[in-house]
Amino acid sequence: MKNRLSEFFVAHSHTAAWLGITDGEKNSKQQFVDTYKGLGYNHIGISNYQKTNNYIAFDSNCISIPTYEHGINVKKRHHLVIGADRVVWTDFFFWQTLNHKQFIINRFQGSCDFLTINHPQFCKGFLPKDFLYLSNYDAVEVFNHYRISIEQWDSALSSGYYAVLLANDDMHDLEKMDEVSSNFTVINTSQLTQRNLIQALKAGKHFGVRVHFKSNENLAVKKERIQQLVYPKIIDIQNDTLSVVLSKSVNTINIIGQGGMLKQSNQKVDRANYLIDSLDTYLR
Repeated sequence: MKNRLSEFFVAHSHTAAWLGITDGEKNSKQQFVDTYKGLGYNHIGISNYQKTNNYIAFDSNCISIPTYEHGINVKKRHHLVIGADRVVWTDFFFWQTLNHKQFIINRFQGSCDFLTINHPQFCKGFLPKDFLYLSNYDAVEVFNHYRISIEQWDSALSSGYYAVLLANDDMHDLEKMDEVSSNFTVINTSQLTQRNLIQALKAGKHFGVRVHFKSNENLAVKKERIQQLVYPKIIDIQNDTLSVVLSKSVNTINIIGQGGMLKQSNQKVDRANYLIDSLDTYLR
């Protein structure tokens, strides 16, 4: 990553749907679009339950690609289906074993471009040990305003499975400032098209942001904080050294490895270099 990542991406948020029986009935699509466009987002994903939105080009700087949230079960075992061409209705309403979970994931094959396991920590719908075995998905929604699911992501990576991170608001109420622009993904892509966004996500050319909410924040303050976002200028590997350079100094840069273990901590810096050990299976 050697250019500023400039595409602000929200893919998991809700508007009024299904005659108001699902959570999100307070948000009209126009209000939703106006709010996130006003904050400077380049991709605005409307992911209502079991109902995909069509491709929308709001203007040359803002698009939305077909997305929906899958899941009609009691344990919140949900999936974010991005680049969908149809809705999958298969689900198990009550109990789900590991085999049930994998069976449902497999049902999405051929129906979408990118599949994320949503908020796995929420209601403990997906346990960390599940990710030692699950496959055929692209990402784990690590940052969500309901739950943080770092342990699940580390479990997948530690098992040798390549899964990228997503951060999403999972916004259900535009009037609640702790739900709006509190978790988002920033993507490095050369063009704002569905194909380029999906390719960048699969290649890991993005990072997730979780904003610490302050009680006095409004949309103007949020927009200002976005504009001041610290971003990676360089993430590179030369020979046996991982190098990270940020746009400005931060309190901490942590390097995490196998099993979620802290490998190195760097304080009050804008860069870090890590000598890769022969036992390192992944680093984040």
